[in-house]
Amino acid sequence: MIDAIFDAQTGRALVSGLFLAIATAPIGVFLLVRRLALVGDALGHAVLPGATLGALLSGGASWGISFGAAITGSALFGFAASVQKRMKLQEDAVFALFYLGSLSLGLIIADIGGAQVDLEDILFGNILNLDNFTVFLSVFAGIISLGGMAYIYKPLLLSSIDKNFLENSPKIKNANGIFYVLLALVSVAAFQSLGTLLSVGIFIGPAICAKYWGGEIKRQMLTSVFFSIGAMILGLVFGRILEINPAPLVVLVLVICAIASAFIRREF
Repeated sequence: MIDAIFDAQTGRALVSGLFLAIATAPIGVFLLVRRLALVGDALGHAVLPGATLGALLSGGASWGISFGAAITGSALFGFAASVQKRMKLQEDAVFALFYLGSLSLGLIIADIGGAQVDLEDILFGNILNLDNFTVFLSVFAGIISLGGMAYIYKPLLLSSIDKNFLENSPKIKNANGIFYVLLALVSVAAFQSLGTLLSVGIFIGPAICAKYWGGEIKRQMLTSVFFSIGAMILGLVFGRILEINPAPLVVLVLVICAIASAFIRREF
């Protein structure tokens, strides 16, 4: 039984999952602090048109899917930022609008592609069937995210506490820009494993858990990583035991932990 669970396939998934936990959880804490949880969800779906088109043009190759996802994810932020002031809407409302458009366009492309596009893997991920490129992308995203978040921590924290504080400061602007670049990169890596529908769960789920246990922001970031790693391990193990896709189990574990934390830490 143990040998069947902890085989090479699970080992690859575990490596990818651990680095994704390191990459996503600290970013999720700042998404929560900045009240941008919906932005993370929007980006998860914004990659869908590029992912489906990339799968169609590359024959389902993971590099093609990732490349297409990266293009549309970056385009969402660039275009949404440019039209936000013109539309006179809040940031989350603009991203919600683009989220709906991206989701619709991605589904249309997938329908056109037919059998060439594995929509189930794109939407729900397939963490137990990762190739070398996808594992490398997860490791790369984890390392870059960890270094990037350490570099921009102080100015990002200042702009998160007071959005208008030093709004025109170059350091604040650069920190915000780098944060969104990191979010786009990590989202592309995460959706390959957990899918566009569920990948936002490993950003927001650990952050919510950590909010009840972590205290200050730095401690929340560290605590969120532990919650994310724990959910990854439990999801993978029970996914192999039950012979089902581990991705929904990973997110479900985080949801249960968040609800339990809210009841246990009532004094929060």
